[in-house]
Formats: sequence, structure tokens, C-alpha cells
Amino acid sequence: MTNFCIYDCENCVNRVSLNVPRARFNVEEVLKLTIEFYRRNYIEGLFLSPGIICSLDATMSDMVQIAHKLRH
Repeated sequence: MTNFCIYDCENCVNRVSLNVPRARFNVEEVLKLTIEFYRRNYIEGLFLSPGIICSLDATMSDMVQIAHKLRH
């Protein structure tokens, strides 16, 4: 989903203090990419490990939407 995060947890690769290029995908983009990669046999599954963009609740809501839509 994203490697941007508002938090600075020392053990996290997404922490705000790291000087790395950042990217973000919305729910529909994650779904499209996942399905396309799966159909091409590039991946067998999806591991969601997002950074927190605006709030924990908003991030969890996006993750639940992705999981629900991929299952159906």
C-alpha cells in the first residue's frame, strides 16, 4: 500500500526518519496490481505491510477493503 508512515518506530523499514523514495497505492491500484501479477504467475499471494498515512483506523479500513475484495 505504501512505504510512507507518520510514525518513527526504530525497527520499521517504513519509519518517517528514513531518507528513502516514498510511494503510495490506493485500494483499487493494489487490487489491480495484485490480480495482474497473480494472473501472470509473478506472485502466489499478497502480504500487506503498510505504513500509517493519516490514522491507524484509515489504514486498517483500506487493508480490510483489499482483503475483502480479493477474497470475492
